[in-house]
Amino acid sequence: MSGLHDAVLGTIRDVAFKYTARTAEGWPFKQIMGVALIRNMSSNVSIRQLRVMIPPMGPTVVIFCQKHGLAFESIPIESVGPGNYNVPTATLHKITLQSSTESDSTSQTAVFYVPGGGYVNPVAEAHVENAVLVGRAAHASHVYILEHTLAPELRYPGQLQQACSAMRWLLNTAGLAPSQIILGGHSSGGNLCLAVLAHIMQPCPGAGPAFKFATREDATFKALALISPWVALSTDAASFKRNASRDYLNEKIMHGFIAAWRPRVEVWADMPTAPGGFWTRDRIPVDKILIIAGEAECFRDDIVKFAEIIGLEQGRGDRLVEGDGEVHVQMAMATALRMPQPGTMTELIEWLQKL
Repeated sequence: MSGLHDAVLGTIRDVAFKYTARTAEGWPFKQIMGVALIRNMSSNVSIRQLRVMIPPMGPTVVIFCQKHGLAFESIPIESVGPGNYNVPTATLHKITLQSSTESDSTSQTAVFYVPGGGYVNPVAEAHVENAVLVGRAAHASHVYILEHTLAPELRYPGQLQQACSAMRWLLNTAGLAPSQIILGGHSSGGNLCLAVLAHIMQPCPGAGPAFKFATREDATFKALALISPWVALSTDAASFKRNASRDYLNEKIMHGFIAAWRPRVEVWADMPTAPGGFWTRDRIPVDKILIIAGEAECFRDDIVKFAEIIGLEQGRGDRLVEGDGEVHVQMAMATALRMPQPGTMTELIEWLQKL
């Protein structure tokens, strides 16, 4: 239990030494404590210990839906990789937000949401709550939350195989068209959403068969919402140094995630390393894109650089939103700690309502 002991002591130390500086920035005490606690837990507590303290996504979804009177269904998603590489069964949690009939099924919107956690950590209830909020803002009939196998039990590109299998289920079994689907994800979930799009544009070896669409229009998704997405494997960005004392992520934590996940430096995991022109806006099969970055998060510079690589087009409804003083996935922390939601949450809701 030494890791837990060190996490508690580190949290107390961080709050004591950084309280004055953070309050000068306008941070409430809850955020100062929350950032210190997450940083020290992630830095000092082992994956095994975290798994004991944080339940798997399945029970978390059940508890949330029962608490809020939402109908839900957990759908097993089978997938098999190349050769004899059997990928574990993933789960697609289907949460019903509004009733639908056969007559209006072609006009329904659904959200395919992938929570974060560095591919290693289970998600908290706040992430499920925010996924439902995304669905409500978009007037979606359902939110489908992907529960992929965590690393190190499954390593790259296993989670991409699971995500692509889940997407095939939405297209082939649920009967949804890409134009009815909003892709959404935060942190590593944003990484996985981008990996699915990259697989559609150029299939990843080891991640299952290619998607086949009759035309480009048939392959175009309704929207993509990325919240503090993990887009680059490198921790060399200046914002990692600049925000090391402000964000709850840091180089040590990210290196731990990478060691467990074991990605390769290629377009399906490390997006900025793609060949020139791969991520240009006209190639990405999405109608509208929103990318959110926190000014105080370590990912900030990588996210902004990636948005520049894409070449977001405001005229078609694209947006890059930077939250002043916001840490990594600030809106999830605000939800978990019952703090006022940040400006980026307002921007996200307004953007979704206009889709």
